[in-house]
Amino acid sequence: MPLLLLVIYLPIHIGMLFFMLVQYSRRKKGAVFFRAIMDSVKGFPVIMRKRRIVQNNKKTSIQSIWQSNGCRHS
Repeated sequence: MPLLLLVIYLPIHIGMLFFMLVQYSRRKKGAVFFRAIMDSVKGFPVIMRKRRIVQNNKKTSIQSIWQSNGCRHS
């Protein structure tokens, strides 16, 4: 993901993770949710290596990614 989109989407992603943690905790499933997040963090380096290979072979503009997510350029 280009840096500009990371800056835009990262706070939203973190907010959603926090919201989901609160929701699962209220249902007494917070530990399960937390373990799932920790497992995803452990696998992150492998995913990033695979992602780098794919991204080196594909190029697209930030505008096309933005539009594919339903956002319109004003």
